[in-house]
Amino acid sequence: MPAAPPRPELDDGEPTCLDVLSVAASAGSGAPSTASVGVATTPLQLRDAACQARERADAACEASASAAPAAAAAAGVQRQSGGGVATAAAGDPQLAAFLARVGPAMLDALELAPPALLQRWGGSGAGGGWGGEEPAAALLHTLQAFPEAAAAASARAGKHGASGRATSAPKPLVVTALTWNSTGNTLAAAFGRHAIAGWCSEPGALASWNLARGAAGAAAPDRLLRTDCCLTAAAFHPTEPALLAGGSFNGELLLWDLGRERELDAQAAKSDALGEARHREPVTALAWHFSPAEARRAGSSGGRGHLLLSLGADGRLLVWRAAGGKLDAPIRGFELRCPQPSLHSAATLPAGGTCLAIAGGSSRAPGGPLQLPAAGSGAAGAAFVGTEGGALLRCHLGDPGEDAAAGPQQRTTAAASASAASSGGGEGHLELRNPVKEAGYERAAGAVTGVAASPFLAQAVLASGADGCLRLFHALGRQPVLRVHAPGGAARGVEWSPSAPLVFVACGSDGAVRLYELGAAAGAGPRAPSGGGLLAPAATLQAGSAAAAGRAACAFNRAAPPLLATASGGEVRVWRLPGALAAEGAGADAAQRLARLVQLA
Repeated sequence: MPAAPPRPELDDGEPTCLDVLSVAASAGSGAPSTASVGVATTPLQLRDAACQARERADAACEASASAAPAAAAAAGVQRQSGGGVATAAAGDPQLAAFLARVGPAMLDALELAPPALLQRWGGSGAGGGWGGEEPAAALLHTLQAFPEAAAAASARAGKHGASGRATSAPKPLVVTALTWNSTGNTLAAAFGRHAIAGWCSEPGALASWNLARGAAGAAAPDRLLRTDCCLTAAAFHPTEPALLAGGSFNGELLLWDLGRERELDAQAAKSDALGEARHREPVTALAWHFSPAEARRAGSSGGRGHLLLSLGADGRLLVWRAAGGKLDAPIRGFELRCPQPSLHSAATLPAGGTCLAIAGGSSRAPGGPLQLPAAGSGAAGAAFVGTEGGALLRCHLGDPGEDAAAGPQQRTTAAASASAASSGGGEGHLELRNPVKEAGYERAAGAVTGVAASPFLAQAVLASGADGCLRLFHALGRQPVLRVHAPGGAARGVEWSPSAPLVFVACGSDGAVRLYELGAAAGAGPRAPSGGGLLAPAATLQAGSAAAAGRAACAFNRAAPPLLATASGGEVRVWRLPGALAAEGAGADAAQRLARLVQLA
């Protein structure tokens, strides 16, 4: 056995390199063997995963329009410093326990609610409901067509008050009608007098202001057009902003084109003052009515499809074709004949007209299509007319342009022949039909001074009377569903808001304009008590100068619903109404509440 190799000696000196080959050789068993070895893993598997919800649901809870405030007011719930609830329902232990349990949570929720929501559901009235005091209407413009005459009248009034003697100076003209054009930029006022006996020989005027030019020059009118006699009515065309119609105390109709620069050329047409087919008494109301037959005849659905309706104190309702700036002769005529309470026979007498409203005609909600009433609603093709004797008449006009489009050979001429024979014949005779279909509505104790059909519900008709009572009718009901006794004496006019279905305005003889909100009456049930008359005005505006307070007039701006024009004496004012009286947010809900209020039993 070979001897083992000597072991190397290790010391702390410098390291030495070992000769591996010599060691391997010394092992002595031939060449070394080699082998290759590899290691690998399986492929890595990567995976992406995501999760999302395919369905989503939102839930909310709020109190109804009238239940929450009514319950809180009835129970006398109040917030106390200790966070408890005090209740006046001591006679009902169960109710007291219920209010003590849910009252704090309800009050906490109301405190967290946005102010706009509380203002919307706060109910009606001058206080503004839950949201605190209602913001007052803002006066934007004060307009005077005759500032010198107004100053002189004020000076004479002061001098008369100091000396105690009356002066014989003529009184200045007063505003008799207000109207906005279709764009909402121009406001026009008709000037005349109210107390005139016999034929009018005093001049009148028409003034217009373009408020889009700013408030700097708004006090003086842009156009001041003089007329031969006092004006009693005015109405802008619903689609042509510069076309304006007016009616005079002597029964004449005038047509102006305010787009013409020269004042002498502004008068486009004037009716024949001596013609047979005319008004023999003052024109009391004007309205534009769209006629499909007239639109087909003119080959257009625009402004040429509108006809002008004029109502007179002689009981005549005449239809005029004003397209092209002409007022040649009326194309159709009606005469209001209704039974008189003092007559025991079935004979009818002409009734002098005082005011006119077309159901679903010239009114539409801003931004929405014109909603024509249904055929069986009692308001399709209907016009509501107030009379001097206190009667409210529902008249059926149909399409006033049908006879004109059919041609004279297709008309019935029996009545016209009889009229011509009784009056001596001659040209210009017009067949006057009786359009009255209903004359049994509750009468006013005095003249009907204003009538308005709701633009949201054609069956809802408002009428104001010289007796100071405002009556809300259903078109098919003879008794009013609501009576409101307006303060300040006789009511002189009424008009629905074009944007808020439950809001209307009434003009008074004391120079004030009062806005009413029917929310409380509509929340009382579908048949609100008709005899109470306890609805208080939501806002009261001074229509004109307090020194010259008189019969008030008003007009809503249908292109800009928050704007309301008022007038009293010779002064015109433009107001911006608060949001609660002009907002369109609750239009659908408010329209349904109005429908429930006026529905028949």
